[in-house]
Amino acid sequence: MTSGVCYRPPVTAPVAILDDMRRWTGDGHCLILGDFNVPLIDWNENRFPPGADRLSRGPLAVVNQLTLHQHSHEPTRIHDSAQAVLDLVLFSRTLDVDVIDHLLPLGSSDHSTPLVH
Repeated sequence: MTSGVCYRPPVTAPVAILDDMRRWTGDGHCLILGDFNVPLIDWNENRFPPGADRLSRGPLAVVNQLTLHQHSHEPTRIHDSAQAVLDLVLFSRTLDVDVIDHLLPLGSSDHSTPLVH
């Protein structure tokens, strides 16, 4: 199984990360965790809102293309009144995840820490 951790700064295009994801999933079994900074994607419905920019469309398309499943559905960043799922837990669809707990942020982070069981 291939595993990787990812961080995409909010204003950068996801092209390089998406290309890496395509390479990482070559054997069909993978786990990718990280802050993808795609707040507009509705991971429960597996869609983005009408008019979403390519920063949202690209990652969702690649996740679907690679038959990955996004397991983290609780907001991982809560700032003032805004909540978003920014930190993703992506597994190959053939792998099972029992539970994801969201722990308190580490250090000075404003993101919760996902714990995968």
